[in-house]
Amino acid sequence: MPPIPATPRRFILGITGASGAAYALRTLECLLAANCEVHLVVSDYGRRLLADETGIRHLDLQSLLPHLFASDTPNTPNAPAPPPPPGLRPRPANTPPWSLDATAPRCIIHPNKDVGAIIASGSFLHQGMAILPCSSTTLGSLATGSGSNLLC
Repeated sequence: MPPIPATPRRFILGITGASGAAYALRTLECLLAANCEVHLVVSDYGRRLLADETGIRHLDLQSLLPHLFASDTPNTPNAPAPPPPPGLRPRPANTPPWSLDATAPRCIIHPNKDVGAIIASGSFLHQGMAILPCSSTTLGSLATGSGSNLLC
């Protein structure tokens, strides 16, 4: 019998409209740096939060974590790194470098209204879910099971 192939660690990350976009972006960065597969869901108010707090208007990996992508400028040893989005501190200098280009397939962004997405299935195996930041409306929907979107 052949061995069962190892699957990457999977996490679901939700972003809603409560204040704290920087925490969500840093969590996404840390999960990807740890070679995890991340399924990202952003509510409508989460999109507004990202726009208001960080200036992010498009939900794609390069917009969410632009400071981790290679810049178009030639690589020189003393070239400054691109600045992180507003609200995020730069990565510490002693942080080992890693290529975000290789992580793009490990970050899957799901539409919030797609209640038929794979992560909505009870058979979708994952190691955990975080909603960061979590609005009181989302928390109430989770607590009562009355949600009508992918996060709830």
